[in-house]
Amino acid sequence: MAKINEDAVIYNTRPAENGTRDASVVGNGKVWATVLGRKGNEEITLYRTDLMHGGYTGVLQDVSDKFPTVRKLYAEGKILDAGALLEKEFAKKGYRPLVDKPLALPTLCIDFKNEGYVTDYRRTTDMKSGEVEVAFKHGGTAQNRRACVGGSTNDIFAYTATGKINATVSFKVQGVQNNVALVTSGEYTNFAARSASGLDYGFVARVINGAESLAVYIKTFNDSNRDVEFKKLKNELDGMKSYDKIFSSGSAAHEKAFNSYSLSLGAPNTASRDFASLLGNAGNGEVESATISRMWNLGKYLTICGASTGDISFFNSAQLLYCGSMSDILQDIVLKLFDYYEKYIDDLKKNAARVYGMRGYFVPNAVSPKSALFGAVDAGTVHFIASSALAANIFYRYYQMTGDVKTLKAKIFPFMREVCNFYSDFLKLDPSGYYTTIPSYSPKSTPGNTIAGKPLENFGFAVNSTIDFLAIEALLNNLIEAAGVCGTGDVTMWKDMKTKLPPLAVNGQGCLREYTNCAFIDRAQNLGTMHAYGLWPMKTISFNDKTVVYKPDLVVGGASKEQTISLRRASFNAVVARLKASWHLQDARSLAIAMLQSTHSGLGMATVDFVRELCLRFLTSTTSESGLCLDTDWRGGGSTRNGSGEFDVVGNVGFTNAITECIVQSDSRNLRILPVIFDALNVGTINDVTTDFAARVSVDWDVQKKKCVVKITPKVTCKINIEVNKHFRKVKSKDLQMNNELNGLRDFQLTANKSVTLEFM
Repeated sequence: MAKINEDAVIYNTRPAENGTRDASVVGNGKVWATVLGRKGNEEITLYRTDLMHGGYTGVLQDVSDKFPTVRKLYAEGKILDAGALLEKEFAKKGYRPLVDKPLALPTLCIDFKNEGYVTDYRRTTDMKSGEVEVAFKHGGTAQNRRACVGGSTNDIFAYTATGKINATVSFKVQGVQNNVALVTSGEYTNFAARSASGLDYGFVARVINGAESLAVYIKTFNDSNRDVEFKKLKNELDGMKSYDKIFSSGSAAHEKAFNSYSLSLGAPNTASRDFASLLGNAGNGEVESATISRMWNLGKYLTICGASTGDISFFNSAQLLYCGSMSDILQDIVLKLFDYYEKYIDDLKKNAARVYGMRGYFVPNAVSPKSALFGAVDAGTVHFIASSALAANIFYRYYQMTGDVKTLKAKIFPFMREVCNFYSDFLKLDPSGYYTTIPSYSPKSTPGNTIAGKPLENFGFAVNSTIDFLAIEALLNNLIEAAGVCGTGDVTMWKDMKTKLPPLAVNGQGCLREYTNCAFIDRAQNLGTMHAYGLWPMKTISFNDKTVVYKPDLVVGGASKEQTISLRRASFNAVVARLKASWHLQDARSLAIAMLQSTHSGLGMATVDFVRELCLRFLTSTTSESGLCLDTDWRGGGSTRNGSGEFDVVGNVGFTNAITECIVQSDSRNLRILPVIFDALNVGTINDVTTDFAARVSVDWDVQKKKCVVKITPKVTCKINIEVNKHFRKVKSKDLQMNNELNGLRDFQLTANKSVTLEFM
């Protein structure tokens, strides 16, 4: 493959003016920090990926005796009462869990007393090596500052400044923390506070402040005893004399992870451009290759730094983190996540039994600290029935990407079976013989029904949400496929369950409905597009498209009152209709999900144009001048939900995944190459993307020159279908013929550990 010229540097010509929302990030996967890069009053805030706070875990009370009443109230038409019942019961019994949130350690504050006018400012994030550098001149004197986090052998945050230095160093405690000790003695500052577990967290910092240089070394700890850690970490920092030594301890491992797969777009030699100017061009409607490649690399970089860990809710965040290309980096994290739930398997049984009165495992959308119990008991959480299948499907995808049969047989397959046991108890048949899910919830969406003439508001109850059946169908498909590998399983039962899943419904505008075979109706203005999960991440519609009959609202000429539409098109129509009706409600995560779903719609230029529009909206509404994604439109431009905006790394990861899916898509039997190509993606190289058939794929392409070289390195022997963008109509091979219907190769044989290279023209 061609040598890649990566856009692996983010340049800024001014400090972070939006605080941490516009900061630069360093980290090693365990410890990470935000650097503002200010010329005078510099601020650096440290985090640990395992340091959380604010959560609370109680004893999950048994309300299962009330669960049949929920269904009874719904049958009687009392949906307000049905929607509120379980939440009220938990309140009566005093179960009020809270989900943990990341906790920032005290901020390192450095007051530089610069002399003279500051010129030639440059803030640089080197994503390959994992270092942030700030350089400028003041009064003609050059000053250089660097920050990094060392390797896993030391986990030390290091900072150095050289030049003419006149600085004061202090620490500022963030938020409300318990039993705080912050003591400075000579070069050392000790910080500790008490967590809810009764153990301590904190750090020891060493500050070496001179006239020509400043060095700060910080070593953190968690879930330990402060006195023991203070002594141990001081001894470790006593011998610390070299920033470069710490940097070198982490840079090699960081670069290896960063280079594990890569993307290069467009012409080379664009690395010196200020990121703010690239965003400015996006604001003028121009999506540049340089902008896309930097944002793609940034999502990968932030994942390596550790800024994306700690969020394990199975709504949009988990899908974006664990179902896309970031899985290349997150494979170990997915296993750790699985191990976490396996540790608390009894809690999953309690969730199923004490809330719903069912067998098996139920994985809630959010869990309380150091447990797998419900982390919230609001209506939207306890009615989100799809969340358990979504979790199981994430774990199965680990097997698809790795071909790890041992883990599939020993852990993942048994887990999936227990999740399915829950659904086999929970699902009931309607008079037509199809399953119903009562209660149900399509997250962040309120149905469009009215009660006594008044519309529902923030209502967390529905019946037969489309996402339920999409997630359950994917679970059943995965179980059937896994049974073939494991040589055991209730395949007959799972196939029978599939026949009872209701047909998905399409409205008069040709959009997939958010609720099927029930009285609940779609509401145009809602956040998110969960009813299009069949396109992505489930991919059940994307690669196995079906047609359905619907009645269009508008019949033209002699057209039939009933028409057919593919579910793939109807799902895409639903995404477009939802967003166009409610841009002002969307956030960064929903835009990223919509981009990913749209890339799988397969509708030619309609797909390309909409993905490009979403890309522009993402860059101009949720992206800060350092490339960090903010959850809202912090500029107040109206492109998405307005607000001051908080750093949301999940959006960054989602954007990276979406660009990857424009280039390489897969399921366990299919590979798509360059399915969505717009101007910024016409030329490029991507290396070592992991597929769902346990292979790595690299692509080198140039649309104008009609060159597309694909290299596939499989871990397992299999047959796949390969579909190529229609810019390329021929395969350069004496032995292969293009399948015209597929525009690619059907039943192409792959042999384990044997690479194959194909050239399309």
